[in-house]
Amino acid sequence: MPNTSEPPMPPDTRRGDPGPRFIRPRRSRSRGIFGFLFFILLILKLSGVIDWSWWWVTAPLWIGFALGTASFLLFRLPLAIVFRRRMGRRG
Repeated sequence: MPNTSEPPMPPDTRRGDPGPRFIRPRRSRSRGIFGFLFFILLILKLSGVIDWSWWWVTAPLWIGFALGTASFLLFRLPLAIVFRRRMGRRG
């Protein structure tokens, strides 16, 4: 069991150490926008303001998922493959 009576060590500013960092996971803004739009449409549908099909009410969710998947397949996956091939040649 760690000794909790000792204070944490201060950061070593002489070496450029800023101290402990708390890393928050990144969240995509598009996911937030599509989620917010879905939430608004859901409230309008349940309150009877709009009489749309449930397909259109949930459209922000599946359109956001489709755009995210397409961007991954078109941009990130090819870059990862190229990077991995180049790193394999050096080793």
